[in-house]
Amino acid sequence: MHRRSRWLAGCAALALCLTLSVVFLSQALSFSEEETLWFVDPDDGQRYPAEAVSSVHFDLVGALAECAGFSRPSANMLQVYSQLADSNKLGGGKYNLCGRSLPAAPPSTQVCQGQTLSRTWPRPDPTQENAGCFTSRYNSLAPFFHFAHDTPAELGAIRAWAYGETPTLRGFAAFAYGTDVLEPVIHATCTYTTPVEIDTGDVAAGSTPAFGLYLHALADHVSQQTCLSQLVAAGQPWGLQTNDPRFPACATNSFLHDFGPRDADTDQTAQAVRAVYAALVDRSMTREQETLYYPILLTAHDGYLARALDEFVYAWPTVDVNRQQDYPEQRRQKAAEIKQWCAATRASDPAYARVRWFSFLPAVIRNFRLSTR
Repeated sequence: MHRRSRWLAGCAALALCLTLSVVFLSQALSFSEEETLWFVDPDDGQRYPAEAVSSVHFDLVGALAECAGFSRPSANMLQVYSQLADSNKLGGGKYNLCGRSLPAAPPSTQVCQGQTLSRTWPRPDPTQENAGCFTSRYNSLAPFFHFAHDTPAELGAIRAWAYGETPTLRGFAAFAYGTDVLEPVIHATCTYTTPVEIDTGDVAAGSTPAFGLYLHALADHVSQQTCLSQLVAAGQPWGLQTNDPRFPACATNSFLHDFGPRDADTDQTAQAVRAVYAALVDRSMTREQETLYYPILLTAHDGYLARALDEFVYAWPTVDVNRQQDYPEQRRQKAAEIKQWCAATRASDPAYARVRWFSFLPAVIRNFRLSTR
């Protein structure tokens, strides 16, 4: 999800475009970090230039979390960890998913019928990855987190861990050997996957950060469902972006079609953001300790939220190649409007307030003591 739009728009020469496709092939995913949309720490408002984020994974998740009734601290944590799945580190390292142990790559002679082959996935380039960032787009766990299939062993496993239904996160590690530089997996001589228990460090099963990571995986899955379907039909070993013409939905520049006028691609974005909100509403109704309010439904109040999400997705293209409009910033502003509307709506309608018995406990104890004197 990290593709710099200015670079791509400036690809006047084929040679330059090919060079960029090599560099970004393994990280070209949906809902890319958007140029100039810098990370703003939701806890203190500090801005971090050059730490780019996604208007979906970060801004919209934060807004929708509050609309779903989450407390401000919980909503802040959800949007940070939803973005961290791509960014690895944010806030100058204040938030990070790094320093974990990763599955070791087996030698090709062990998993490729005795052949001696170079490993081509994940790319053996330490400059592309912070060590031990377990959701990184450059390590062997990337297909599990960023291209999860809707199966109990993949997206279902992340959800079960995020809800605390399983104490540890089990996924799979993916490796490829012996292929060309442009297609490290699709044309691989040998591919290998193995079940692993993932070292998630201090991100505990059932926690708010864990649920933030699930929201990221869910959004990725829904937005890339056509690509995943094409790969599955061809018997490909795992999800990834590729410029192989057999898989047009998986093109490395597919992020350019995430937003804009309604079509099959942008409709997948709309489905993804609605899936995220449905997951937030479900969590809100089952985790009172993370929430302060009941969720606002998409169809409530004359369907304001449904219309607002449509505007977020369809009103502005991903980028303006002429550099005349800052479309990512307009999506950020729309997310802020959604958050403000939800706050105002809750304030004017007491039906959204959760009443918890323990909020009255101090008064009950005080009255009991007075009555027994």
